[in-house]
Parts: sequence; structure tokens; C-alpha cells
Amino acid sequence: IDHKSTSSDEKFFDAVSEGDDLYQSSKVRIESSSSGTKSALIKKSEEEEKEVKEITEEFSENHRTTFVDAVVHLMSTMFLVTGGYIFAVAVPGVGIVWSICGSSMALIIGFFIPSACYLKIRSRKQLNPRSLGAWTLAIFSIFSSVICTIHVLTDLSSE
Repeated sequence: IDHKSTSSDEKFFDAVSEGDDLYQSSKVRIESSSSGTKSALIKKSEEEEKEVKEITEEFSENHRTTFVDAVVHLMSTMFLVTGGYIFAVAVPGVGIVWSICGSSMALIIGFFIPSACYLKIRSRKQLNPRSLGAWTLAIFSIFSSVICTIHVLTDLSSE
């Protein structure tokens, strides 16, 4: 394929057709090789294909969606959307939302999650000064987040 592609669709189809050309050329090389090597390659390919089919079937058997799962998913989604709508209509301005989110989530994102990840990574190691610091940071960030959220909510209720 020597022509220049102009759109992304054409580039995609060119790449796919080049992949087909590579597949065909590898097929020709296999056919031209000795018969012992050819049968070994075919046998290996069939074994890999069977393994992929087994894994795919096992995955699909273990992850079937039941009616109850679908209903629970639908109800929880409706609850979240309805709750978000009610909250959006009830709040008089976006500044209040920023205050609540900032007071509750900023400390958690900035301090608690990194320290919790560090503690999870180092969970099999012995307690050391860095782990103690991470525990202190995690506890302090949760405590501060709760205090800041309570402060913001009391300020909002007094207005």
C-alpha cells in the first residue's frame, strides 16, 4: 500500500490491511518450511487456541449477569441520579458545593490516599519510622477532613 491516507478511517483500514498482508506472508513462510516444523507450529497454534477458548468460556461462565444483578444496578443508578438531581436543585449556588467538596475531599485526595497506598505497598514489611509517619498522616487527614466538613456545614447552616 503506497498511497497516502488522508482520513483516520483510511489510516485504520490501511493498518488492518497491512496486518492481513503480514498474516498472509507468515502463512506462506509456514507452508514453505519443512513438514516437521509445520506440524509443530500448527500443533502449538491449536493448543494456544484451545487455551484461549477455555479461558474465555471460564470467564463468561463466572461473570454472567443475573436478573437480580441488573435490577440492583438499575436501582442504585436511579438512586444516585435522583439524589444528585435533588442535591443540585436544593443548593442555591456552586460555591457551596465547592466548599463542601473542598473541605471533605481535598485532604483525603492529597494526604489520606497516598499514605494508604504506601501502607498497602509496605503491608508485609515490619513497622518502621516511615510507616509510622504514614499512619500518622492517614489518621490526621481523616480527622482534619471530618473537622473541616463539620466547620463548613455549620457555617452554611448559620447563613
